[in-house]
Amino acid sequence: LGDFLAEDATSPAFKGPEFRFSVLSATYKLLHEFVSLYKDQLSFQEIFLPLQKVLSVASASDYPPSLRHLHDELTQLLKEKAAQCICTRKPLQLQAHKPVPLKLFNPRFEETLLAGKDTDPDRDRAIMRGLQRKTNKEKRGAIRELRKDNYFIEKERQKQRHEVDEMLEAKTKDVMALLEAQEHMIKTIQMPKDRKK
Repeated sequence: LGDFLAEDATSPAFKGPEFRFSVLSATYKLLHEFVSLYKDQLSFQEIFLPLQKVLSVASASDYPPSLRHLHDELTQLLKEKAAQCICTRKPLQLQAHKPVPLKLFNPRFEETLLAGKDTDPDRDRAIMRGLQRKTNKEKRGAIRELRKDNYFIEKERQKQRHEVDEMLEAKTKDVMALLEAQEHMIKTIQMPKDRKK
């Protein structure tokens, strides 16, 4: 195989009929393997229909007997498997079930309507609805308290920042006043010396 692959593509070994027949034989065997591999697929006919058309058009009369046998065998196998695939297919159908009827509710009229009282005949559902209302009310109250706490905490932080800023500003003023006083003293000490000159 290595010697064969090492040859140039224009070599006469590639142009001879033996080479072409060996390639065709390998192709037929490979296609036979593919057919046996995909024979159980529902889309078998769609996969191999183009190949079936090519094989029906191809003339195998010029082939050697072994290659002709492979050609006829593959053509026959494709026809059988395609027919078998078509026979096993079932057409699509709608689901056969009765339509679900809509639930009908009879209206209930209350003679005396009490505001805030749940008049649902199903007690469990009325209790659940009341508990849901209480839960929502508690949740809103908790959110309100959290907002108040956050507002208070932020106000305290701002107050602390303001105190720190005021303290730093006072220290800066003290340092500046001390520096100015020292500069004034230095100038007053140097002034008499400058006047003497």
